[in-house]
Amino acid sequence: MDKTERCNKWSCGLDRKLETWKTRTFTKYYNQIEEQEKRNVMTQYAMNDCLATTKLFFIIYQQGIFEPEYETPPPTTSTAQYRYYESTDTSEDEMDILQLRHEQETHNEQQIKQIKASKQFVITPTQINQEQTMESTIRNETNSARKKKKTELSLEEKQKKTNEKFKWKKRNLPQFKNQLIRPIYYRYDYRKIRAQLQEDEIQHSHQIMIRETKGEVIINFKSSQQQEYGRKKMPISYFSRTQYYKRWGTTDSR
Repeated sequence: MDKTERCNKWSCGLDRKLETWKTRTFTKYYNQIEEQEKRNVMTQYAMNDCLATTKLFFIIYQQGIFEPEYETPPPTTSTAQYRYYESTDTSEDEMDILQLRHEQETHNEQQIKQIKASKQFVITPTQINQEQTMESTIRNETNSARKKKKTELSLEEKQKKTNEKFKWKKRNLPQFKNQLIRPIYYRYDYRKIRAQLQEDEIQHSHQIMIRETKGEVIINFKSSQQQEYGRKKMPISYFSRTQYYKRWGTTDSR
């Protein structure tokens, strides 16, 4: 059995009617499908854990289950009489009668044991097939739920893949290797930077990054020729305060 759900948040509330799945418990960002599926998997695990010994019992005793045999003690009166006559001086006739009575009681006990042994619970082929069908259905549902969970990526995993893809681009693609860094006036934003570059016919890639803490902007170019052209057209004061008010005036949406 899969024991991965053994150590989990069992106080989360597994019953859907409790509607605890409406709050974030198992994911960094709330995902209704994952919250419900996690509770279904935990419920299935609890059912399998409780029924494991029962299923194992049916597998071992497929031929049938016998009731335990209990030994029935002889009646108290006969035992008392038998012991009484044993402890006293009796005649041979009386001893024969007691011996016959004891044999009759022993015979009755053997008959009772045979009747109990004949009352056995036999598992029919239909019941075995139903049990196997139920187990296969549960196994298929669990496997499908796990496959569905693997295909549906969470927001955190998607963001992680995006970041890894961007890092790969920065290491390998040429447009991330040809860049210029210029100081920038704090009122500049991406829209005004792109508009100013387009006005001066400076071709660049879509990657523009503003570092507000350092007061600078990084502009990437697709080729070294475009980078060299941009270096000539973009002096150090290209995004300065004077340049800003010259091009955009004193009004500012920010």
